[in-house]
Amino acid sequence: MFIVSPKWIYLNNARLEIDKSLLIDGPIITEILKNETIEKNYKGIPRIEYPNHILMPTFTESYLNLNNCLNKIEVETKMKSLLSNGVTRLCINSKN
Repeated sequence: MFIVSPKWIYLNNARLEIDKSLLIDGPIITEILKNETIEKNYKGIPRIEYPNHILMPTFTESYLNLNNCLNKIEVETKMKSLLSNGVTRLCINSKN
């Protein structure tokens, strides 16, 4: 899990938000939170800051490392989550 904090985030092809960050777990954006919430509740999580950038989150491409999954049920759960969140292209990696 890590955090990406740009200056602005363009959301829903409609508005530009300021002082918000993305909480990312693996290939999924789990939440978009205010920076003050990030600073209070997520101090131990690595944070990448882009003080002069605009970020436009997208779910069109994603990556799944099967070596990080413990069993078939976890693989299916992660894939269903990606597809339900709008992923249209999925790269899957495995040692086997």
